[in-house]
Amino acid sequence: MEHWGTNQNFVQSALHTPSSYGGTINHGGQHIDTVSTDFHTYSMDWDADRIIFAVDGERHYTYNPTVKNDQTWPFDAPQFLLLNVAIASDISSSFEQSAMEIDYVRVFQKSDTGTNYEIVWQDEFGGQEDNSLSPLWDDDANVDPVDVDQLQRDCASGTSASCSALLSQCTC
Repeated sequence: MEHWGTNQNFVQSALHTPSSYGGTINHGGQHIDTVSTDFHTYSMDWDADRIIFAVDGERHYTYNPTVKNDQTWPFDAPQFLLLNVAIASDISSSFEQSAMEIDYVRVFQKSDTGTNYEIVWQDEFGGQEDNSLSPLWDDDANVDPVDVDQLQRDCASGTSASCSALLSQCTC
C-alpha cells in the first residue's frame, strides 16, 4: 500500500510479480480525504487464491490472476512485511524530514476450521494490547468491527486506538 506526497489523498495498493517486473500493472486505489491527518486501518487479506486490499474496510483492489504460476503467483512462499517511507528521486531539495505514525501491526491467521482467526504476530507501538479482535472481513461478508467514534476519541486524546487490522493502522 502506498501513499505519496504529490497525490496526498490517494492510497494505492500494488503487487509486483515476476510477470509484472519493471511495470506496475497490478494495482488499485482509492481517494481518502483524511489520509494524512487521521489514523486509518490498512488491511491486506491474503489467502491461497487471492489478495484483497482495503482501507477502513473499503476494498479497493483484489489480485486474483486466472493463471496462478511462479510468474503470476509467487505468494505461496514466505514473504516479508516491510513498512517504510520511500523517497522519490525527484524530491525537493528543501525536504528535511517525514514521519510515519503507526499504532500497531497485526498479522492474523485462520484457524484450522477456517472460521476463527488468531493473531500470529503483533507489535503494539502504542502500548495497548487487545488480542480479542478479528480481521476486517471473512470470506462471506465485509464486516468492519472498527468503532470509528472510539477510534477518533482515542486518537484525539492521544491514547492507543483499539480496532482490528490485518496489517497496520497508520497515518502517513
